[in-house]
Amino acid sequence: LTLPILSTQDGPAVQGAWKTISHIWDELSERDLTYNTLSQGSCPFGQFPALPTLDVHYCSQLRRVCRENMILSLLKSASELEEYARDAEYACAHLVQVLKATFELYSIKPPSLPQPLPLTAYPLDFVPHQSTCPPWGRLVMEALQKVAAMNSINSTGKNKGTNDGTKPMSSLDRCERAVQMVLDAFQIQDDEEQSARLQRKNIQVMDRLAKMQAHKRISIETLQRCYPKSTKAQQAAHDLHEQIERSSTNAPNLSVEEQVPLFKCSVLVGSSSTGTFYVTARQLICTTAQFLPLLMGSKVNVINLEDDLEFVVMESKTNSLLYNPLPDGLSIRKNNEELLLIRPSYGASRLKTFLEIAQATHQQNEGRRETVSRTNSNVSSPKSNNNGALLYVYGDTPPPKR
Repeated sequence: LTLPILSTQDGPAVQGAWKTISHIWDELSERDLTYNTLSQGSCPFGQFPALPTLDVHYCSQLRRVCRENMILSLLKSASELEEYARDAEYACAHLVQVLKATFELYSIKPPSLPQPLPLTAYPLDFVPHQSTCPPWGRLVMEALQKVAAMNSINSTGKNKGTNDGTKPMSSLDRCERAVQMVLDAFQIQDDEEQSARLQRKNIQVMDRLAKMQAHKRISIETLQRCYPKSTKAQQAAHDLHEQIERSSTNAPNLSVEEQVPLFKCSVLVGSSSTGTFYVTARQLICTTAQFLPLLMGSKVNVINLEDDLEFVVMESKTNSLLYNPLPDGLSIRKNNEELLLIRPSYGASRLKTFLEIAQATHQQNEGRRETVSRTNSNVSSPKSNNNGALLYVYGDTPPPKR
């Protein structure tokens, strides 16, 4: 008897247990349970004294292997879904951190951050196959019955003479086919469970994404509507509105209530000019301390968030011989045309993330307003007389004149 070993380190272990291994091998050989008995024909698969189908313990091993593969695949797919939720939660946490100083300045209580629900809080639309048809499930039991029927036909010799001229399967072929049938049945059942669990995970991720998106929208809308409640917000909005009206020539006609600053930071425009960069719910505003031709002849440059803007981080080119003190720049572009280039003190990458969130929130709010306006315009207005009494609805035939 010669047994292979996986490595030289296994040699001492095999040699120490050789007496036990020899007894086990002799017992298997006497009972015709070794693998070579299937090919030699001394003990054909599925015929007496062997079982007519696969052994129960072997089926347990097949189920364990299939379930381990299913769990690995499930974890890989669930981790990919989890990345979307984590990115959304990170972006929301970034927004909360940016707006924290503004909430404190205006003495406004920020909205509470929603807490994600555990995965077990969502329903799982799946019933284990082992509970409906123990111990393996309906598909596996059907596969085992087919294996028993196949072996029964082979033992009676009914498949020796077939009309299509095919040869009867050997014992080894029937064994491989039986294992494959049971393995496929286990995999189909595990695929159904994996699909149900992924669907539940997807529902959880979509719920978390919706909550984070709603929290970002509510946070911006809370600051946008705090004008009547906060005197500091009123003062900041008036100061910004006066600067725009006094210095800017390209600013749209917006009310003071719509120009409450959500965020501001110091910026460097060009190479030597300093200024302040403001973000409102609908505009990006940059004020500078001196005249700049770059800003179209105005000390205040106003850019609407309604436009299809693109924010690009411009990394500063460092010199190995001389330290470069300039921070990274942020280029605001529209249709590949640069509208403004600033170097914010807050950090170009962090400011870009915040501006993208503010732009997406503004576009969602505008889409909701358009939907509401279209809905209201489609509602039929009732007809009434001079006293306010309802006569008939638009589209109905008016009552005949008497």
